[in-house]
Amino acid sequence: MLTKIGAVTIGQSPRDDILPDLKKLMGVEIVIEEIGVLDNLEKEEIRKLSPRRSEDILMTRLRNKESVALDYGWVVKGIRKCLADLRAEGVETIALLCTCHFSELEDERGLIQVSKLMEEKVKEMIKKGCLGVLIPSVEQILQSEKRWQRPGVKVIVASASPYGQRDEIISASNALAKQQVDLIVLDCIGYDLSVYRRIGQIVSVPVILPLELLAQNLKGLTSSLL
Repeated sequence: MLTKIGAVTIGQSPRDDILPDLKKLMGVEIVIEEIGVLDNLEKEEIRKLSPRRSEDILMTRLRNKESVALDYGWVVKGIRKCLADLRAEGVETIALLCTCHFSELEDERGLIQVSKLMEEKVKEMIKKGCLGVLIPSVEQILQSEKRWQRPGVKVIVASASPYGQRDEIISASNALAKQQVDLIVLDCIGYDLSVYRRIGQIVSVPVILPLELLAQNLKGLTSSLL
């Protein structure tokens, strides 16, 4: 019986902006062991991990709710260490709390990458048309366009940090909807349930919340093993 899962954030734990919503969406009692890539680092050490190239930018949140940009290559190493630490504690099923896809981690046993769940859902919902993508930082626009582009699908990207003002997120989502997109993807695990519901009230197109996809996956996995 699966009674405990792991959760790795590329920022600092606890992620009290994510875990309560995840548990609520799962709707099942389960222990979540959380660990963060930046947990044991001081502010000055974190500053040294800034991305060297624009295409390597990853955004996350610190314990003090401040957002930071990290280098992709360093984050991969940090995630691997977190996975090893959780497995040492007997945790075998681990969710990665980040929507970036890490191809280097595809062979890691028991690791659930929400990025794959998102890509499958988008392919299911939009064969042709216009896809709207909301990301945390304007510096990520080019890499986001590259990630989501495919034949028959036009991609429009807007930015609004999930760790900033909520009104900015709502405005950016509304701007995407006005460009006649057929679907909006909130491409960061930091976009929470309350802002997702607010967006749903003002736009007339479907919206994908990564946290909801992750919760559905974990709930299905948990239920199958009860």
